Amino acid sequence: MCKKEKLPSVNEEGSPDGNSAAFVKDYNLYVRDPLHEQGGES
Repeated sequence: MCKKEKLPSVNEEGSPDGNSAAFVKDYNLYVRDPLHEQGGES
């Protein structure tokens, strides 16, 4: 079975150093760590 990759949000922006990504969802700002993500929103 193929592992399904999580698609980034349309409005997601990565940090310049690539250590985090931020996006807006339902008028809230979320910041996630794409390098250490384990399948949930941070």
